[in-house]
Amino acid sequence: MWIYDYRSSEDNPIKDPAFPEITTLSYIDNLSQWSYPYHTHQDSYELFYILSGNGYLLSDESFCALGPGSVILVPPMFYHRLTVDASSAPNYYTLRFLKKEDGSPLQNFFAEKGFVHSANNPVETVRYLFNALFSIHQGNGGRADAAFQAAALSLIETTRPMLMNVSPFNDIEEHETASSIMKYIMNTHGVGITLESLSRHFSISQSHISRIFNNAYHVSPVNYAIISRITWASELLLKCDLPLTDIAESVGYDNPSHFTAMFTKKIGCSPSEYREKNRDIPMDVIH
Repeated sequence: MWIYDYRSSEDNPIKDPAFPEITTLSYIDNLSQWSYPYHTHQDSYELFYILSGNGYLLSDESFCALGPGSVILVPPMFYHRLTVDASSAPNYYTLRFLKKEDGSPLQNFFAEKGFVHSANNPVETVRYLFNALFSIHQGNGGRADAAFQAAALSLIETTRPMLMNVSPFNDIEEHETASSIMKYIMNTHGVGITLESLSRHFSISQSHISRIFNNAYHVSPVNYAIISRITWASELLLKCDLPLTDIAESVGYDNPSHFTAMFTKKIGCSPSEYREKNRDIPMDVIH
């Protein structure tokens, strides 16, 4: 796994309206225990490109099955979550770029599409274009310079015709109540969440909360809260240099040993190992 933000002016010096402004680039490699909690991106579009494996992308109202060649567009301020098939975890890229009200054909296209999924797209084309982005990043010290932005624009323009032939979504039953519970957990990063606290907050019995949440999202609300905390921790491990004790405390674990044990159970390696092996682009993605 590797993720990089291009939010600072040093990392993202190009403000040319001809280019999309890339904010994040990531690569996820077959993490069988990886399950990202529901979240939104306030100001950015997100594109998912599935290379291999299987999983599901869920909104708070619907879901779609993913496989090799799937491409998904997620608009800003749209709740979504990726889950994996443990027997065949997906290998995928993501790219985020800023939404702008500049009236350009590219921005207008994505504004009109909304949340869409397209299947059976050419995997090797996507892999080639991402390899170009990774190579530029590796060579220029991690800056979204003109060469990087031009390569990103080529990738996004290649994606546009893929999104013309969209695949259907399946509706989630009882989504309104389940969605409210999910968003509440998400807004707290899962800290302090129990069935009892959810029951008090929503004035619904614990058994009913558990049933509708499980039916909607195929995970218990308490396990979802744990996933939220561990995912938050995994991002902090890559994006800052805080010691593990501080990160554990930030995500609601007073006992660092308990945090390490839970992190290892959910991610498959210890927090220290995760930080060490995911700081740099995996060399196997740069051919």
